[in-house]
This record gives sequence, structure tokens and C-alpha cells, in this order.
Amino acid sequence: DTMVYFNAAISAEKNGDTAKAIHYFETVVLMNFGGTFPIMELADLYIAQKQYDKAINLLETAFQEYPDNKDILNTLANIFLTIRKYTDAKPWIRKIIDIQPNDTLYFTLGSIYDYEHLPDSAKINYERALVLNPKNRDALYNLGVLFYLKAIKEIKMENSSKSLSDNIKAMLEQSREYLEKSFAIDNKNIEMVKILIGISKLLDNNKLEKKYKKIFENLNK
Repeated sequence: DTMVYFNAAISAEKNGDTAKAIHYFETVVLMNFGGTFPIMELADLYIAQKQYDKAINLLETAFQEYPDNKDILNTLANIFLTIRKYTDAKPWIRKIIDIQPNDTLYFTLGSIYDYEHLPDSAKINYERALVLNPKNRDALYNLGVLFYLKAIKEIKMENSSKSLSDNIKAMLEQSREYLEKSFAIDNKNIEMVKILIGISKLLDNNKLEKKYKKIFENLNK
């Protein structure tokens, strides 16, 4: 009887008997009983046991029947992020965004593109995060770092004896703008202040350099 297996699975899980709980939930899922509840319970048990391949196979199969279920999509995305298969996480994150976009999802997608050394795609997703939440501290910080690193790359490519081009100056100013907004939210980030000091030096702005150095000294007291 399906209900007997279902109740046995719940009971085993409550009693901490993971092996039995997995066995009974697997049986219930095979019987196609209970909708997504036993599927998600079984997936959580697999994940707790670090049986990620089983969890992925289970959830990808469930996705075919429940393509708009956010619990399935979120769990799949989180598994791939946990095991650092970031590229595999992207399509599942996009599917969640299609259903209900939020700034955290766009930030996560931007971070993956950053990891993949695709700064233009990272920038687009960080900016989308900020459209939904202009105070997303991490998106502001990552955008600031992105523009800073891009400017540094351009500086290295140019003749060091020349003054900075207007394009590089604009990138540095953009970096400074994003970092200052992030610092206004997280005013304890010393690494951010170090970058701001570096930007002010590159822009030859003594006033800003003094300002950031003073902040840096106060943070180190």
C-alpha cells in the first residue's frame, strides 16, 4: 500500500534512520505518489548524504513533470553551485529568473560569468541585479572591481610613459562610483578602501587619496 510506504518514510526520517527513509521515499517516488513532496524529501536526503548525482537525476526527472516548480529549480541550481559546477548551474538559474527574477539570482549569474572570465556578461547581470535592488552591496562591489581590473588591463597595454586615456579615466571613475556606493552600505570593507586609494592615485587626485587614506587609518585603529 502506497500510504504505508509514505508513512514509513516519514517515520524513518523523523527517527533519523536515513537509510530506511531513503529506501521508502524511493519506493513512494517510483509509485508516483504524493506530488513533489516525497521527491523533495528524497532529494534533501540524498544531498545530506552527499549523493549529489542521485539528487540531480531525481530532480531533473521531476523537472520534466513539474517544469515551473521553484523548489526543484532552486535545489538543482544550489547543488551545482555546491559542487562547483557553475556552468551547469546557469540554465537552472535562468529558468528561475524566467519565473520570478530577483537581484540575488542576477548577482549569482554575474558571479558565474566573472568566474568564467566573461566580464561583459558579468556586467550585464550585475546591472540587472541593481535595477531590481540598487542597494545590492555585492553587485555594486563586483561592478566596481570589474571596471577597476578592466582599467588596469588597459593601462598595462598602453605605454606607461603616457598619461591615462579618457577611456581609462572613465572606467576608473565608474569603478570609484560603484565602490563608494557599496562602501556606503558596508563601511568596514578594508579591501574596498585599498582599491579606492589605488584609483585616486591613478587619477592623480590628491584630495580623494587623502580622504580614502584617512578612512583606511580609521578602520585599522
